[in-house]
Amino acid sequence: MATIDETARFSSYVAARNIEITVRWQKVQIFFLINSVLLGVAAGAILSVELKIAVSVFGLAVTVIWWLIQREAQNAIDYWNTEISRLEPKE
Repeated sequence: MATIDETARFSSYVAARNIEITVRWQKVQIFFLINSVLLGVAAGAILSVELKIAVSVFGLAVTVIWWLIQREAQNAIDYWNTEISRLEPKE
């Protein structure tokens, strides 16, 4: 039988995990706005070849940074899932 403290902790862990997931999807939307719309407009404009290369390198850097952010976000979600499963009542 779970105590009130264990139930409260379980509920707070679930809430924290759900917030991590929500924030992750907000980050996804921002990334797609930056990477597809803004960089596409900048590179598609009449720019010199050198500037197009610079924009492409910037896009690659943003993509690598995004990959690192997503890896950390998944680690946070995995942590909360582990904590939740540890606190789940055993049947």
